[in-house]
Amino acid sequence: TVETLRPLDPYGVVVACGGEQIVPNVPGADRSNVYYIEDVLMGRVSFEGKNIAVIGGGHVGLEVAHFLCDKNKVTVVEMQKEVGTSIYRTAKYKLLSLLQENGVEILTQHALAGVGEGTVALKQIPGGETVSVDADIVVMALGNRPDKAYEDKLAAAFDKVIVVGDATKAGTMADATKAAYEKCFYI
Repeated sequence: TVETLRPLDPYGVVVACGGEQIVPNVPGADRSNVYYIEDVLMGRVSFEGKNIAVIGGGHVGLEVAHFLCDKNKVTVVEMQKEVGTSIYRTAKYKLLSLLQENGVEILTQHALAGVGEGTVALKQIPGGETVSVDADIVVMALGNRPDKAYEDKLAAAFDKVIVVGDATKAGTMADATKAAYEKCFYI
């Protein structure tokens, strides 16, 4: 916070705090069987023998699916025509191979329409037909959006504020490291 940083009298502040989880505006998104990637990856929850729908087929969604697939039946749901578009090609194909070996189903061109008791409703793109997929657990992996209000508070309190990583826009660790180097080089 501004209050905890001010006593340090910093020459500059580098904001690399990530962003806020994107929460979809669909019926059932607030159900008790809906979790977010941090819940899973930080070990706050664990699952075994469950049907799990991972909503989002970006790099984090695929990694969460891989993390969960050895003890669960996992389905990845992605709106785009292709999953893992931001993953380096070699890593992407290795990860997709591992997911296939572990029976992970990947549904592209499907958007989350709602979460129910033991199911998720998906809207096919194009066409708009709604289909249902079994899901005891739903893990949202829709990415982050920057917290502009936090950045504005820091910018108002300190002369040199540099924002990097997911605090500016969603990306990979390589993107964040490069941006940090470029923005901090002359500080």
